[in-house]
Amino acid sequence: NYANDGAYSISAKLTESPLIIGADAIFVIDVSGSTQTLLSGPSIGDVNLDGRPNTVLDLEIAGFMALNQDLIGRGLGNISKVSLVSFDATARSIDLNPAMAGIQLWTTPLADNDHNGVRDVDQALRTLRSLGGTNFEAALQTTISVTQQVGTQPGHGNIVFLSDGESQNVAFVDEAAVLRNILGMNVRAFGVGANASLNQLRMIDPVATTFTNTNQ
Repeated sequence: NYANDGAYSISAKLTESPLIIGADAIFVIDVSGSTQTLLSGPSIGDVNLDGRPNTVLDLEIAGFMALNQDLIGRGLGNISKVSLVSFDATARSIDLNPAMAGIQLWTTPLADNDHNGVRDVDQALRTLRSLGGTNFEAALQTTISVTQQVGTQPGHGNIVFLSDGESQNVAFVDEAAVLRNILGMNVRAFGVGANASLNQLRMIDPVATTFTNTNQ
């Protein structure tokens, strides 16, 4: 629901727990051109105000907003370090402190550093727009860099990876292994929509699953 002050009230539910461990989380989100695809199910609206409601990207954003809220519900609102990586044919870290110059790699779930009444995590997610192709390797390489720079200790962090498609580059198994086995991150992957490649996602997370409509 959209209010006159620009704030949203979003209700979203993850059908399978991402099995969060520790406190920190990196949200890795596919913004490839195909995320403009419409999904069936109850309306979730135009979450990122790009003029196209109920798209794959709207659902991805709403899912991560729900996960950020879950961290708050766990009592981690001022403790967790939340980071955001978006990817298409390339990948990038998203600035999570609009009140500071440069790209700030993390914020806490409750933070509102520019005091505009919108949490910084939600504000950053709403800036995302659909772009080009799909490259899981670039996404995971950037995620490794963010993990190292944020300084999350092994056993205390989570990677939650969402994609609606198939990577053009399949040489990403080693990056997933670094995140899981060397950096000690809890890595979970979810496919969004009917065209998500479950086979590739299970190269990142052996128990990856998909959801195909907004009701899920």
